[in-house]
Amino acid sequence: MSTRPKKKAHPSKVSREKTRSHQRKTAVPASVASIRLRLYSYIFLAVILVFGLTIGGYACWYPTGHTPSDTSDTPSGVAQNGNNRGTETQTNSLPSGTMPKTSSSSDASTTNLDSTGNSNGNPVSGASEEPPSAKRLVWYYVPGKNHQQPFIPQSARELMAKYNGIYLGSPDAKRIYLTFDAGYEMGYTATILDTLAQYQVKAAFFVTKPFITSHPELVKRMVAEGHVVGSHTATHPDLTTISEEKIDKELETTEAAFLAATGQPLARLVRPPNGTYSEKVLATLHSLNYRPVFWSMAFRDWDVKNQPTPAKIFQDVTGNIHPGAVILLHNVSSSNAQALPNIIVELKKQGYEFAPLSDFLQ
Repeated sequence: MSTRPKKKAHPSKVSREKTRSHQRKTAVPASVASIRLRLYSYIFLAVILVFGLTIGGYACWYPTGHTPSDTSDTPSGVAQNGNNRGTETQTNSLPSGTMPKTSSSSDASTTNLDSTGNSNGNPVSGASEEPPSAKRLVWYYVPGKNHQQPFIPQSARELMAKYNGIYLGSPDAKRIYLTFDAGYEMGYTATILDTLAQYQVKAAFFVTKPFITSHPELVKRMVAEGHVVGSHTATHPDLTTISEEKIDKELETTEAAFLAATGQPLARLVRPPNGTYSEKVLATLHSLNYRPVFWSMAFRDWDVKNQPTPAKIFQDVTGNIHPGAVILLHNVSSSNAQALPNIIVELKKQGYEFAPLSDFLQ
């Protein structure tokens, strides 16, 4: 029986069939392709957003990386920038209940002034008795030009006057105030103290409880050499996020650690961690007999893994110095320790005098 041979397919038809088969195997459903496209778009937008926020944070610095809550009285056309008792010879002695000298007459609009023009910290008669606001604020300033004092928002100055805050000295004298936040130790505090002793400069150190308990010898040296030592709280919390009772506990436990280490009471001064505060926080500190200390100059010096060069620190401090400057530096900065001698020499050459925080007492 003969078998009929199979009819061969035309070569072009074979080619088309192979092509269709390949397309069926490799083609991605339209819905999957659409999902992928959207996913890639989201990733791209997220990368752009993160990049933009990072650049913005460095270009316009605030202590916590957040935009200030209070911008209503920022001067037009100006970019914001930001921007932790004893004997007579021991300037750690700062009696509680005394008031700062105000550097702006505009503060008189919300506080009583004594015969010398200083704020007494009490609201004027007829002022609102509403409970203090718990709205979270971030301390910031706008650097001045040509060594002029920086712009501080009017609302912030009013709160400082009302609650006895320290942040800026007199614009009429070239007296400046050097302060260090000492949350922990990286091996540079002794060098900083050596420099201060060599050039006979008194500074203020704001310490945490762990710093006190881990390095009591450094804290004792600060007191013995006449520096002010205030509180940077026990655990460095955002004070706007904790209760009045917890704020009290933060300060009380730090006081106890300092007393145990030095035998002396801690100065009733506190630097709010990260520069965050609210009127309610300030009222709580005031009720606990503490004075908040902010600043009029600060730099990105706290990141131990990304230190500016000593030359950059020197340039920033000497280029932005102004009468009454309250300078915030960090003890964990290697660059600060290296640049400090040159900074002190240069600022003294420019006619500035390093003064103790007791200047803010009546």
